[in-house]
Amino acid sequence: MEGTRPPESAGAVGKGPVSAQVELAEARNVLAEERTLLANERTVLAWWRTAFACYALAIGFGGIVPSLSKTSDKAATAFAAIGICFALVGILITVDGILRYRRLEGQVSSGVGYPRGAQRRIMLIGSAIIVLGLAAAIVLVVEQVT
Repeated sequence: MEGTRPPESAGAVGKGPVSAQVELAEARNVLAEERTLLANERTVLAWWRTAFACYALAIGFGGIVPSLSKTSDKAATAFAAIGICFALVGILITVDGILRYRRLEGQVSSGVGYPRGAQRRIMLIGSAIIVLGLAAAIVLVVEQVT
């Protein structure tokens, strides 16, 4: 009977259960690679959102805060320096995100595997953002005291 064929042999006509399983495994690998590449795209977009936040902070600290508040020249210079540093961190995040994206895409395409070692860069970038935030807070406090 045509409809009583077992599920493990449900491949193309003339193919046995082993080749049907191989085709299924290959299809799963292709789908896994596609999911990984899509996740990689979402990750690079998250890096870019973070970079855009740094650029917004750079504009805020470098231009908007000094012009809206009655700050001294030293405070305005400090805010400008903090703004420049936020812009540099944003550039670093953008470049690092693009490089990670390209490296992972190449490794998945060639079958090498997932790149490791991002933890150090992530910690450095996070630390730079914390230091810049603390510097901005210090400048604001010193400006309010004087």
